[in-house]
Amino acid sequence: EVRVDDRAGGEIGLLAKSFNAMAGEVSRLMKETAEKARMESELATAKAVQETLFPESNATIGPVEISGFYQPASECGGDWWFYCENGDKVYIWIGDATGHGAPAALITSAARAVASVITQGPPLAVSDCLAILNHAICDTSKGKMMMTFFMGCIDKVTGEFSYANASHEAPYLLHRPAEGAEPKRDDFIPLNAVNNPRLGER
Repeated sequence: EVRVDDRAGGEIGLLAKSFNAMAGEVSRLMKETAEKARMESELATAKAVQETLFPESNATIGPVEISGFYQPASECGGDWWFYCENGDKVYIWIGDATGHGAPAALITSAARAVASVITQGPPLAVSDCLAILNHAICDTSKGKMMMTFFMGCIDKVTGEFSYANASHEAPYLLHRPAEGAEPKRDDFIPLNAVNNPRLGER
């Protein structure tokens, strides 16, 4: 923060002006570096918190085997997936909040909290689960952020799979091919019978 008198003429005056310019630039860079370090620290904290929202990558729940993979594009973001068991039902949750970074991660945190509450009660239809989730995201984001969402439910007893979609990319159903056979393109069936507005839109 030190500055020198640059009113002198000649080389001394030029040197003083150069020193003051350099001191100003050093001060600016130090402030930028401190702000960047603070933001990186906050993003690292948000990333650590968001990592707790995800389940184990692999699970076996009765006859249902689950394998998942998640890799964020940045330190933290709005992608989230989850699975849980409630009675004879196994639920699969897949969502993507609009935007990136900490704001999107906060919306996924709200979704995870709602999922915890929903699964403590009696098993619900996937449409009812998304209706509750929609209200929560609307209230949390005040319509400023939304979330595409796919939710599926497998009945462990009957094997029936039901799903609801809120503008999310349609997942594919793939029937297990015969022993040693490679799946063909026609074997991938998009689950797009329903496609509703994003959660939080209204």
